[in-house]
Amino acid sequence: MESKYDTKYFQSLIGRAKLTENILKSIQNKSSGNDGKNYFNAILNCDTDIVYMNDFQFTFNSQVQIDKIVIDDHAIYLFEVKNYKGIYYLEDTLLKNNFGSSFTSPLIQMERARNEFNKLCHYLEIDKPVVSKLVFTNPYFNFKNKNLLKDQVILPSELGSLTQLFKNQNQSENQRIKQKLLTVRSSFDAQYNKGVTIPFEHIKPGIKCPRCNRMFTVKIEQDKQKCTCQYCENVMDKKYVYEYNLQELYYLKQEPFTITEAVWWLGGNSSSTIRRVCEQNFKSIGKRYKKFYI
Repeated sequence: MESKYDTKYFQSLIGRAKLTENILKSIQNKSSGNDGKNYFNAILNCDTDIVYMNDFQFTFNSQVQIDKIVIDDHAIYLFEVKNYKGIYYLEDTLLKNNFGSSFTSPLIQMERARNEFNKLCHYLEIDKPVVSKLVFTNPYFNFKNKNLLKDQVILPSELGSLTQLFKNQNQSENQRIKQKLLTVRSSFDAQYNKGVTIPFEHIKPGIKCPRCNRMFTVKIEQDKQKCTCQYCENVMDKKYVYEYNLQELYYLKQEPFTITEAVWWLGGNSSSTIRRVCEQNFKSIGKRYKKFYI
């Protein structure tokens, strides 16, 4: 089975290296899921006050991966994002569709993740309720059991009111909680990696659009918080674009990176902004003048 690390590595390669046929097939199989997560990110980015994290991994009693975490004034929300297409229904512990496929319900994984995250919050002395929700992003998705799971599921038609769920009057406190969580963030995907075939020196640096995966199309202006992809015309928060591309640097390099490497990877843009993005969204190791980010 292909690991999550492999998936992220292959996705990060898009536009940055010559891809083999096998890698292209892997990317195509996983592209739908990433489209859904990028769409969810774009919705969150419409409200610049929302405090959130992507792909949060930690190990407490066991290894846990959470697609998105949003921290607001009253709760911490854990989101599992799916881009399924078709008619689905829940039967006992299985999620089934009209194509005849069935698999373990994501709700089981979500409950396990919520329980482990609650233990982590207790350890970190974070006193906020934890709410988990399953999000479906594909407009061609239909869920027959939606009335039974109304409080646990967000359907594509409900995404327009998603940001109204959050209250962010105390953003400094929410950022403080985020920084606490970042101290225990880890990446355990790499331990499953069986090796890759493309040397890092053959991979192109530069800014990629998180939505359309086109390289060198995002127009960065130093005095503006927003930036626009000149290809797909998606308007994004500049710090989110930096974070997305630095995550690709980490997966492609397969080891921690420095501020100097981050600035080089992002095309020599503002080092002060890039440093803030690293400090706010990545775990740091080492001392001041030899600090690395993961």
